[in-house]
Amino acid sequence: MEVTDEIKNKTSKMITNLATSVDDVTSEKLKETIYRGVNEWLTPTEVRNLLLDIFKDLKTSRLDKIVRTESIRYWSFAEQEAWQQSWVVKYKQRWTALDERTCSTCWSLHGKKIPIDKSFAKDSYRDIIGSPLHPNCRCDMIPILE
Repeated sequence: MEVTDEIKNKTSKMITNLATSVDDVTSEKLKETIYRGVNEWLTPTEVRNLLLDIFKDLKTSRLDKIVRTESIRYWSFAEQEAWQQSWVVKYKQRWTALDERTCSTCWSLHGKKIPIDKSFAKDSYRDIIGSPLHPNCRCDMIPILE
């Protein structure tokens, strides 16, 4: 899968926010490495290993969480872009595992159906158009054909 300019534009601010504790050069390296991982179909473990050189001081579990969350976010953006281009998918629906690990926000959005080009909600720096809502989010989007 290729990371398109539209996906880069939608995700750039989120990655920068992840990297607020690092300088601009490191932030750019983080973006480039994650984009490379998506373009080259690298596994989250392979991307994590590339990022270990950038974030030597981060615990592996924290880096795993960042890579997993941001990789899923890119796939979600790409998936929704493909749905919109298909002209067949008209709506999307949020779906999650409803158990003791589900956060209250994800629980409240479970089953919500909205037009494909709309957001489920907004937070301080982005429109929430799909998954993941937060690190370790287990929600998914379901395309609705109508």
